[in-house]
Amino acid sequence: MASSSLGALRSPSRSSASEVHSTTRRPDRQGETTRIAYDRAHGGTQATDATALRLTDSRLSAYNRGVRCSSTTTRDSTLRGVHMTGTQYRNTEFELRGINHLALVARDMAETVQWYEEVLGMRLVKTQEMPSGGQHFFLDVGNGVDGIAFFWWPDAIEGTPNEAVPAGYDDQMNKVAPNKSAIGTMHHVAFDVPAEKIDEYLVKLRSKGIPVTEIVNHAKSLDGGHKADYDPATDGGDVFIRSLYFKDPNGTILEFACWTTTFDESDIAHRPKTAADLVTRRPVPA
Repeated sequence: MASSSLGALRSPSRSSASEVHSTTRRPDRQGETTRIAYDRAHGGTQATDATALRLTDSRLSAYNRGVRCSSTTTRDSTLRGVHMTGTQYRNTEFELRGINHLALVARDMAETVQWYEEVLGMRLVKTQEMPSGGQHFFLDVGNGVDGIAFFWWPDAIEGTPNEAVPAGYDDQMNKVAPNKSAIGTMHHVAFDVPAEKIDEYLVKLRSKGIPVTEIVNHAKSLDGGHKADYDPATDGGDVFIRSLYFKDPNGTILEFACWTTTFDESDIAHRPKTAADLVTRRPVPA
């Protein structure tokens, strides 16, 4: 990340850290909360139901009420619809207000800026020439808060499929292989969109000549797989996010996504894998 940022685009009306945290108590031993939830899901718990999840009073009451993220539960309700969680959790270590910007690498800066402005409606707000001969440009996504940035270097190399660049989709966004990328790389960028507009946006992107996948209804019952017969009136929260995928001119996979439910303690059900679980391991350079 370069020293320049989209900080100037931040809304001045954001609450201060003290205001945000004034009514929310910090969860006790939050890491332990996650560990207990994993253990419980895998039969290794010694905790009772009363201690299986160490939720704050506010989080527990939010779960019990079936919160669907009112204006008091998340940041900037005017910018979001359904949110990831209804827990009212607030970070008391750092006031992280969201993603300032994501920094990607462009093959052709002019083509990239033109594509993001004309196809996605973003706006170029800052340009920078670097001593190395490269460039660093910033775009506002359109809410005055979040940004996306691109580097360009004259000696940049092409990404290797399945390493730097996921190779799961062909140029027409047909699924042709597992959509993997290398450790330490950015896999894709997901932009939050209103749930009621995602079908419209699929049509709109295709009208611009952009190859786009069909909308994927990621269902809990299918381990995140597509649920073809999704009906929001009867789904009961099984589908947790709806997504469509496409690419920018550099081959970066982009996503339009909308949350369709909120998460609770039942959604923490798997132990995280470790480096010891890797089946293809490369030696660490000396």
